[in-house]
Amino acid sequence: HELDPELPVTGLQPFAEWTGRILAQPRFQAALLSLFAALALSSDYTVDDAYISFRYAANLAAGHGLTFNPGGPRVEGYTNFLWTVLLAAGMGMGLDPLALGHWLGLGFYAGSIALLWRAAGKFWPLAAVGWGLHWHAQSFATCGLETAMFTFLVTAMLVTLLRAEHA
Repeated sequence: HELDPELPVTGLQPFAEWTGRILAQPRFQAALLSLFAALALSSDYTVDDAYISFRYAANLAAGHGLTFNPGGPRVEGYTNFLWTVLLAAGMGMGLDPLALGHWLGLGFYAGSIALLWRAAGKFWPLAAVGWGLHWHAQSFATCGLETAMFTFLVTAMLVTLLRAEHA
């Protein structure tokens, strides 16, 4: 049995190797991601501000443009253009904005966890597990706001930059 030269010679190396093998199993990763998704879904609530985006998205999908009141002044009352456009696209396909906001948010939350997990490489994916267990990350994943999407996009950018720097 040969020791890893990067790890200090301690009694922890067999434990690190064993947990590394467990964490590398796709079935374990899927089970953990399912647990995180279930935790996020258990905090099922919608923030009142999400309804602002739903209203703008509904009017955009109906052909009235990005306006809160059709025929009224075009006031930019949303703070999340991309999220509003995504919601409008889904609403244009007949999807319920409340469910769409929850499922898109959950998908972006899971995507952030997956990005952090892959970025960990051979190291323990502590950031991924930490983010998956973080109560605010879970609750904002399904609140109808763009928080999970924003987090995913920033995480993707940072992971890309770090990979380019180390390439």
